[in-house]
Amino acid sequence: MNIVWTDEAKNSYKITIANILENWNIEIVLKLEGEVDSLLNNLSNNKHLCPKSSQDKKLRRCVISKQTSLLYEIQKNSIYLISFFDNRTNHKHF
Repeated sequence: MNIVWTDEAKNSYKITIANILENWNIEIVLKLEGEVDSLLNNLSNNKHLCPKSSQDKKLRRCVISKQTSLLYEIQKNSIYLISFFDNRTNHKHF
């Protein structure tokens, strides 16, 4: 399964990493990067790994950590990463 990073996913991931570096340390960043890599590997093997959004049934949400989640969408033979977001905020899709 092909994984495609949207511009929004790239931007929100960079912001997430920057926020972690500002408030914590590089070890936490490395841990998150490892968790994201593992998740993307698992998604490439099982596109339905994470549950559907209650607000938008075409989107799925993966909880990466206590603080961070990923929204993605399945289109044909590709998984489109939509956005990374902080679980402590009110995201419009959940």
